[in-house]
Amino acid sequence: MLAAAFLMRRTVCNCRQSLHDTYRQRRKVLQVSLAYNNESVAAVVEGCPVADDLDKLLRHIARNYTGPQEAREVERDDPNIPAEALKQERQRLLRTEERRAHELADAFRAGISQSHLASRAGGDAISLDDRDPEQNRIADALVHFLVGPGIATSRTRATGPQHYIYTIWIDWPQLRNVAREAGIDLNASIRQVDDS
Repeated sequence: MLAAAFLMRRTVCNCRQSLHDTYRQRRKVLQVSLAYNNESVAAVVEGCPVADDLDKLLRHIARNYTGPQEAREVERDDPNIPAEALKQERQRLLRTEERRAHELADAFRAGISQSHLASRAGGDAISLDDRDPEQNRIADALVHFLVGPGIATSRTRATGPQHYIYTIWIDWPQLRNVAREAGIDLNASIRQVDDS
């Protein structure tokens, strides 16, 4: 038993040393997730912001707008669904929304930043071409998390078979209200993204 504990401790130490060496050799930025008030908060390592208030805003929208909206659609499509099955489906949909928010967080931030810069320059919308993979991700994030719940509007124009340009208008007063619900100063959050 003592030998097994010693071997296990030695293995853990070797793993730590190996990880430390890999980090020092490659100088990669590490992301450290911490749990605080059931929120995932990312730490800053080597000066690179990993998460910010816009990520918190996106998670708030996923939990309080798009997730419940998806659940209402399930209930509407099948009004006879048993209560327990509906509860399980709601939980599954919320997990899916949180996963999607995590996957599209960088695109959401980029879209908010581009929209803000356009509004500062006197524009009221941004146009995104789905033939460009980065613009397509931004359009996906903004349409799903802002247009779906009515925080933005969009119009599409066909550019070819199965390809579109999305023009998206953010309702800034509405987005500021949603940010306040989440305890976020939207203007400060956007400045943080614009400055990075």
